[in-house]
Amino acid sequence: MTTDEKKTVNKKYLIFIVIGIIIILLASLFLFSYFSSSNNRKKCISDNQCSSDSYCSSFGVCLKNVCGDGVCPLIEKQENSCAIDCGCPTGEVLNKHTGTCQPIVAVSSDTVTNSINDYLTKNNMTGKIVSVTDSYYINQTTKEAVVTCQIENSTYPCQIIIYLDNTGSIINAIRTA
Repeated sequence: MTTDEKKTVNKKYLIFIVIGIIIILLASLFLFSYFSSSNNRKKCISDNQCSSDSYCSSFGVCLKNVCGDGVCPLIEKQENSCAIDCGCPTGEVLNKHTGTCQPIVAVSSDTVTNSINDYLTKNNMTGKIVSVTDSYYINQTTKEAVVTCQIENSTYPCQIIIYLDNTGSIINAIRTA
């Protein structure tokens, strides 16, 4: 091996060593900041060991309550302060725009079925109701019906999502095909 070849090989090793040191330093900084911040969190075994705006997580540390984080700690449940995380009481549906619970639409299943059958007939379709759920649509509580359907003289099936108001009238129907 010539002297020039040895210098080239030594430069390559030096570059790898420098990159390795930089990676180790960055990893050390990350781990240091992670563990130092987690050590500042208060350890707990129950919510009452945390401040009033926090709860005891399953990891045994106090975490701040944040509505919309998918966790329903006891304080949010007791105060009914976050329907997004904790859901709504029976007889109410979540308004996802305001995060509040609204009374469900009290429409009989017969009224829903009749309205949907009338819609199908007027549109020359046959169909079957797959599900009816309480929903919130265009600033009002509704019944949301999912219907599988077949259009006359068509070989393709379709699906309709039908929104009904508190009288059973159809607000909107969103249809495939």
